[in-house]
Amino acid sequence: MHVEDRFLSLDSYVAPKYVRREMAMSETEFLTAEELVEITGYKNFAGQRKWLDKEGWCYVVNASRRPIVGRWFARLRLAGVFPHMATTDIRPLQQPKQSHFATESNFAALRELTEKRKRAL
Repeated sequence: MHVEDRFLSLDSYVAPKYVRREMAMSETEFLTAEELVEITGYKNFAGQRKWLDKEGWCYVVNASRRPIVGRWFARLRLAGVFPHMATTDIRPLQQPKQSHFATESNFAALRELTEKRKRAL
């Protein structure tokens, strides 16, 4: 047996079924119906919406009244982060004070700099 035979090449590797399923699920933007049932514990849409409201999850409802939850939101919430847009904890960016910036160009300073460079040569 050759050493190369013991190792699978990437081309011949086939992921196990559960890995393929998870790889396919991670490609979607929204949680699947099965994932939502697993998180909420409810199969019916009304129970899912009630649980999501109680736990403070953001979602939208489609035409069949099924709650649609974004995958990134779910990942953050499951990690303990509360990614809500409307919060009072967010402070506006501080604008720099105008005194830090010159309102006019200082050409005298530029002339002094060029004269110093000429003297150094």
